[in-house]
Amino acid sequence: MSNQGLPYGYELQFRLKFAEGRGIAFQDFFNDLMERRDPGFRRVRPWGNQGDRKNDGWSPASRTLFQVYAPTSFKASDLSRKLTEDFDGAEDYWEHHFDTWVFVHNDIDGLAPEVELKVAELDQRNENITCISWGREQIRRELVQLQDADLTAVLGPPITDVQFLSVSAASLQPLFEHLDVAALSPDAREIGPVPVDKIERNGLGDAQTRLLTLGEAKMQLVDQYLTRVSPLPSYQSDVSLVFAEKYGELRETLDNADDIFDNLVAWLTAGVVKADRLVNAVTVLAYFFFTCQIFEEEGL
Repeated sequence: MSNQGLPYGYELQFRLKFAEGRGIAFQDFFNDLMERRDPGFRRVRPWGNQGDRKNDGWSPASRTLFQVYAPTSFKASDLSRKLTEDFDGAEDYWEHHFDTWVFVHNDIDGLAPEVELKVAELDQRNENITCISWGREQIRRELVQLQDADLTAVLGPPITDVQFLSVSAASLQPLFEHLDVAALSPDAREIGPVPVDKIERNGLGDAQTRLLTLGEAKMQLVDQYLTRVSPLPSYQSDVSLVFAEKYGELRETLDNADDIFDNLVAWLTAGVVKADRLVNAVTVLAYFFFTCQIFEEEGL
Protein backbone atom coordinates (compact mmCIF):
# COMPACT_ATOMS: atom_id res chain seq x y z
CA MET A 1 0.00 0.00 0.00
CA SER A 2 1.60 3.26 -1.11
CA ASN A 3 1.15 6.82 0.15
CA GLN A 4 1.61 8.54 -3.24
CA GLY A 5 5.18 9.66 -2.74
CA LEU A 6 5.03 11.56 0.56
CA PRO A 7 8.26 10.74 2.48
CA TYR A 8 7.50 8.34 5.33
CA GLY A 9 8.86 10.77 7.92
CA TYR A 10 6.14 13.30 7.05
CA GLU A 11 3.26 10.89 6.45
CA LEU A 12 2.15 10.52 10.07
CA GLN A 13 2.29 14.27 10.71
CA PHE A 14 0.19 14.87 7.61
CA ARG A 15 -2.43 12.29 8.52
CA LEU A 16 -2.74 13.65 12.04
CA LYS A 17 -2.90 17.29 10.97
CA PHE A 18 -5.53 16.36 8.41
CA ALA A 19 -7.72 14.24 10.67
CA GLU A 20 -7.30 16.08 13.97
CA GLY A 21 -7.46 19.67 12.69
CA ARG A 22 -10.73 21.45 13.41
CA GLY A 23 -12.13 24.79 12.30
CA ILE A 24 -9.50 27.52 12.03
CA ALA A 25 -6.64 25.08 12.77
CA PHE A 26 -7.45 23.03 9.68
CA GLN A 27 -7.99 26.14 7.58
CA ASP A 28 -4.59 27.50 8.66
CA PHE A 29 -2.96 24.18 7.76
CA PHE A 30 -4.59 24.26 4.32
CA ASN A 31 -3.63 27.89 3.74
CA ASP A 32 -0.02 27.21 4.82
CA LEU A 33 0.11 24.46 2.21
CA MET A 34 -1.46 26.45 -0.59
CA GLU A 35 0.76 29.50 -0.03
CA ARG A 36 3.75 27.27 -0.73
CA ARG A 37 2.14 25.56 -3.70
CA ASP A 38 0.94 28.79 -5.29
CA PRO A 39 2.85 32.04 -4.61
CA GLY A 40 -0.22 33.98 -5.69
CA PHE A 41 -2.58 32.22 -3.27
CA ARG A 42 -4.33 34.61 -0.89
CA ARG A 43 -5.83 33.95 2.52
CA VAL A 44 -9.17 35.60 3.21
CA ARG A 45 -10.04 36.30 6.81
CA PRO A 46 -13.41 37.34 8.26
CA TRP A 47 -13.75 41.13 8.47
CA GLY A 48 -16.25 42.63 10.89
CA ASN A 49 -19.87 41.83 10.15
CA GLN A 50 -19.00 41.06 6.51
CA GLY A 51 -17.32 37.76 7.37
CA ASP A 52 -15.17 36.31 4.59
CA ARG A 53 -17.87 36.49 1.92
CA LYS A 54 -17.76 32.68 1.63
CA ASN A 55 -14.12 32.64 0.58
CA ASP A 56 -11.56 30.84 2.75
CA GLY A 57 -8.73 31.37 0.28
CA TRP A 58 -8.31 31.89 -3.43
CA SER A 59 -5.87 31.85 -6.31
CA PRO A 60 -6.37 34.76 -8.73
CA ALA A 61 -3.96 33.20 -11.25
CA SER A 62 -5.88 29.93 -11.54
CA ARG A 63 -9.21 31.63 -10.75
CA THR A 64 -9.92 29.09 -8.01
CA LEU A 65 -11.86 29.79 -4.80
CA PHE A 66 -11.64 27.45 -1.80
CA GLN A 67 -14.25 26.84 0.88
CA VAL A 68 -12.74 24.92 3.83
CA TYR A 69 -14.83 22.87 6.25
CA ALA A 70 -13.56 20.86 9.22
CA PRO A 71 -16.26 20.43 11.88
CA THR A 72 -16.10 18.27 15.00
CA SER A 73 -18.62 15.91 13.39
CA PHE A 74 -20.13 15.57 9.94
CA LYS A 75 -23.91 15.46 9.44
CA ALA A 76 -24.77 15.00 5.79
CA SER A 77 -27.98 17.05 5.77
CA ASP A 78 -26.37 20.02 7.54
CA LEU A 79 -23.32 19.89 5.30
CA SER A 80 -25.42 19.68 2.14
CA ARG A 81 -27.33 22.78 3.20
CA LYS A 82 -24.12 24.63 4.09
CA LEU A 83 -22.63 23.84 0.68
CA THR A 84 -25.53 25.56 -1.02
CA GLU A 85 -25.29 28.59 1.27
CA ASP A 86 -21.53 28.88 0.78
CA PHE A 87 -21.68 28.51 -2.98
CA ASP A 88 -24.51 31.03 -3.28
CA GLY A 89 -22.57 33.51 -1.15
CA ALA A 90 -19.38 33.05 -3.14
CA GLU A 91 -21.22 33.33 -6.44
CA ASP A 92 -22.94 36.57 -5.37
CA TYR A 93 -19.76 38.32 -4.24
CA TRP A 94 -16.88 36.71 -6.18
CA GLU A 95 -18.46 35.42 -9.39
CA HIS A 96 -16.29 37.48 -11.73
CA HIS A 97 -13.08 36.32 -9.98
CA PHE A 98 -13.25 32.52 -10.05
CA ASP A 99 -14.00 29.69 -12.47
CA THR A 100 -13.43 26.77 -10.06
CA TRP A 101 -15.02 26.37 -6.64
CA VAL A 102 -13.34 23.78 -4.39
CA PHE A 103 -14.97 22.39 -1.27
CA VAL A 104 -12.11 21.26 1.02
CA HIS A 105 -12.95 18.88 3.87
CA ASN A 106 -11.15 16.62 6.35
CA ASP A 107 -13.54 13.67 6.54
CA ILE A 108 -11.19 10.68 6.48
CA ASP A 109 -13.99 8.39 5.29
CA GLY A 110 -14.88 10.57 2.33
CA LEU A 111 -18.10 12.48 1.76
CA ALA A 112 -21.55 10.98 2.16
CA PRO A 113 -23.48 10.32 -1.10
CA GLU A 114 -25.89 13.16 -0.27
CA VAL A 115 -22.99 15.60 -0.06
CA GLU A 116 -21.27 14.33 -3.20
CA LEU A 117 -24.57 14.69 -5.03
CA LYS A 118 -24.88 18.28 -3.81
CA VAL A 119 -21.41 19.10 -5.17
CA ALA A 120 -22.43 17.57 -8.50
CA GLU A 121 -25.66 19.60 -8.51
CA LEU A 122 -23.79 22.82 -7.79
CA ASP A 123 -21.42 21.99 -10.64
CA GLN A 124 -24.41 22.01 -13.00
CA ARG A 125 -25.88 25.29 -11.76
CA ASN A 126 -23.50 27.69 -13.45
CA GLU A 127 -21.91 26.66 -16.73
CA ASN A 128 -19.02 29.06 -16.06
CA ILE A 129 -18.06 27.58 -12.68
CA THR A 130 -16.69 24.07 -12.03
CA CYS A 131 -17.43 22.68 -8.55
CA ILE A 132 -15.30 19.91 -7.04
CA SER A 133 -14.35 18.55 -3.62
CA TRP A 134 -10.94 17.92 -2.08
CA GLY A 135 -10.26 15.41 0.68
CA ARG A 136 -7.17 13.71 2.05
CA GLU A 137 -5.78 12.32 -1.20
CA GLN A 138 -6.20 15.58 -3.12
CA ILE A 139 -4.40 17.48 -0.35
CA ARG A 140 -1.64 14.86 -0.30
CA ARG A 141 -1.14 15.39 -4.03
CA GLU A 142 -0.46 19.05 -3.31
CA LEU A 143 1.94 18.22 -0.49
CA VAL A 144 4.06 15.83 -2.54
CA GLN A 145 4.88 18.68 -4.93
CA LEU A 146 6.70 20.58 -2.15
CA GLN A 147 10.41 20.53 -1.36
CA ASP A 148 11.50 19.32 2.08
CA ALA A 149 11.91 22.84 3.47
CA ASP A 150 8.32 23.70 2.59
CA LEU A 151 7.06 20.34 3.88
CA THR A 152 8.74 21.07 7.21
CA ALA A 153 7.20 24.54 7.29
CA VAL A 154 3.72 23.06 6.80
CA LEU A 155 3.97 19.80 8.77
CA GLY A 156 6.85 20.33 11.18
CA PRO A 157 10.17 18.42 11.30
CA PRO A 158 9.87 14.86 9.98
CA ILE A 159 10.33 11.64 11.90
CA THR A 160 13.77 10.12 11.20
CA ASP A 161 15.35 6.74 11.89
CA VAL A 162 17.94 8.42 14.13
CA GLN A 163 15.26 9.78 16.48
CA PHE A 164 14.39 6.25 17.56
CA LEU A 165 17.90 5.94 19.00
CA SER A 166 17.04 8.58 21.63
CA VAL A 167 13.95 6.80 22.94
CA SER A 168 14.34 5.94 26.63
CA ALA A 169 12.14 4.47 29.33
CA ALA A 170 11.97 7.92 30.94
CA SER A 171 10.85 9.60 27.70
CA LEU A 172 7.87 7.25 27.53
CA GLN A 173 6.44 8.33 30.88
CA PRO A 174 4.35 11.31 29.65
CA LEU A 175 2.49 9.02 27.26
CA PHE A 176 1.24 6.80 30.05
CA GLU A 177 0.38 9.49 32.58
CA HIS A 178 -3.04 10.35 31.14
CA LEU A 179 -4.20 6.72 30.81
CA ASP A 180 -7.04 5.67 33.10
CA VAL A 181 -5.71 2.27 34.02
CA ALA A 182 -8.51 1.63 36.51
CA ALA A 183 -11.29 1.97 33.91
CA LEU A 184 -11.19 -1.56 32.54
CA SER A 185 -13.96 -3.46 30.80
CA PRO A 186 -14.55 -7.04 32.03
CA ASP A 187 -14.64 -8.28 28.44
CA ALA A 188 -11.32 -6.73 27.44
CA ARG A 189 -9.36 -8.57 24.78
CA GLU A 190 -7.30 -11.66 25.54
CA ILE A 191 -3.57 -11.59 24.81
CA GLY A 192 -2.15 -14.17 22.41
CA PRO A 193 0.99 -14.94 20.36
CA VAL A 194 1.85 -12.61 17.48
CA PRO A 195 1.61 -13.96 13.90
CA VAL A 196 4.79 -13.42 11.90
CA ASP A 197 2.78 -11.71 9.13
CA LYS A 198 0.64 -9.52 11.39
CA ILE A 199 1.46 -6.28 9.54
CA GLU A 200 0.42 -7.79 6.21
CA ARG A 201 -2.76 -9.25 7.72
CA ASN A 202 -3.84 -5.84 8.92
CA GLY A 203 -3.05 -4.12 5.61
CA LEU A 204 -0.99 -1.33 7.14
CA GLY A 205 0.54 1.23 4.77
CA ASP A 206 4.20 1.64 3.90
CA ALA A 207 4.81 4.52 6.32
CA GLN A 208 3.05 2.78 9.22
CA THR A 209 4.93 -0.45 8.50
CA ARG A 210 8.30 1.30 8.56
CA LEU A 211 7.46 3.16 11.77
CA LEU A 212 6.32 -0.01 13.53
CA THR A 213 9.49 -1.79 12.43
CA LEU A 214 11.64 1.02 13.85
CA GLY A 215 9.63 1.02 17.06
CA GLU A 216 9.97 -2.74 17.39
CA ALA A 217 13.72 -2.36 17.90
CA LYS A 218 13.07 -0.29 21.06
CA MET A 219 10.28 -2.41 22.52
CA GLN A 220 12.36 -3.56 25.48
CA LEU A 221 12.31 0.01 26.82
CA VAL A 222 8.51 -0.12 27.06
CA ASP A 223 8.77 -3.37 28.96
CA GLN A 224 11.34 -1.81 31.30
CA TYR A 225 9.07 1.16 31.96
CA LEU A 226 5.99 -0.97 32.63
CA THR A 227 7.79 -3.29 35.05
CA ARG A 228 9.49 -0.50 37.01
CA VAL A 229 6.89 2.28 37.15
CA SER A 230 4.46 0.66 39.56
CA PRO A 231 4.80 -1.60 42.62
CA LEU A 232 1.59 -3.35 41.60
CA PRO A 233 2.35 -6.63 39.79
CA SER A 234 -0.84 -6.25 37.74
CA TYR A 235 0.09 -2.85 36.28
CA GLN A 236 1.58 -4.19 33.05
CA SER A 237 -1.42 -6.37 32.25
CA ASP A 238 -3.80 -3.57 33.27
CA VAL A 239 -2.16 -1.15 30.84
CA SER A 240 -2.29 -3.80 28.15
CA LEU A 241 -6.03 -4.10 28.65
CA VAL A 242 -6.46 -0.33 28.41
CA PHE A 243 -4.75 -0.40 25.00
CA ALA A 244 -6.80 -3.41 23.90
CA GLU A 245 -10.00 -1.70 24.93
CA LYS A 246 -9.10 1.54 23.14
CA TYR A 247 -8.28 -0.43 20.02
CA GLY A 248 -11.62 -2.22 20.29
CA GLU A 249 -13.48 1.10 20.47
CA LEU A 250 -11.76 2.37 17.33
CA ARG A 251 -12.29 -0.93 15.52
CA GLU A 252 -16.05 -0.47 16.00
CA THR A 253 -16.10 2.70 13.89
CA LEU A 254 -13.05 2.46 11.60
CA ASP A 255 -12.30 -0.24 9.01
CA ASN A 256 -8.97 1.09 7.76
CA ALA A 257 -5.93 -0.04 9.77
CA ASP A 258 -3.97 3.14 8.97
CA ASP A 259 -6.80 5.30 10.34
CA ILE A 260 -6.92 3.19 13.51
CA PHE A 261 -3.14 3.61 13.82
CA ASP A 262 -3.51 7.39 13.46
CA ASN A 263 -6.20 7.53 16.12
CA LEU A 264 -4.14 5.47 18.55
CA VAL A 265 -1.19 7.83 18.07
CA ALA A 266 -3.42 10.91 18.57
CA TRP A 267 -4.90 9.35 21.73
CA LEU A 268 -1.51 8.45 23.11
CA THR A 269 0.11 11.83 22.36
CA ALA A 270 -2.96 13.85 23.40
CA GLY A 271 -2.91 15.39 19.93
CA VAL A 272 0.68 16.72 20.07
CA VAL A 273 2.07 16.42 16.53
CA LYS A 274 5.80 16.73 17.21
CA ALA A 275 8.37 14.30 15.88
CA ASP A 276 9.98 13.34 19.21
CA ARG A 277 6.63 12.67 20.86
CA LEU A 278 5.41 10.75 17.83
CA VAL A 279 8.52 8.56 17.89
CA ASN A 280 7.85 7.68 21.54
CA ALA A 281 4.22 6.94 20.73
CA VAL A 282 5.14 4.70 17.81
CA THR A 283 7.53 2.78 20.07
CA VAL A 284 4.77 2.20 22.59
CA LEU A 285 2.31 1.14 19.90
CA ALA A 286 4.90 -1.22 18.41
CA TYR A 287 5.19 -2.91 21.81
CA PHE A 288 1.45 -3.51 22.07
CA PHE A 289 1.20 -4.40 18.38
CA PHE A 290 3.93 -7.03 18.47
CA THR A 291 2.70 -8.51 21.75
CA CYS A 292 -0.74 -8.86 20.11
CA GLN A 293 -2.76 -6.61 22.37
CA ILE A 294 -3.84 -4.28 19.54
CA PHE A 295 -4.72 -4.92 15.90
CA GLU A 296 -5.99 -8.14 14.41
CA GLU A 297 -4.29 -11.52 14.35
CA GLU A 298 -6.43 -12.75 11.45
CA GLY A 299 -6.61 -9.49 9.47
CA LEU A 300 -9.25 -6.74 9.21
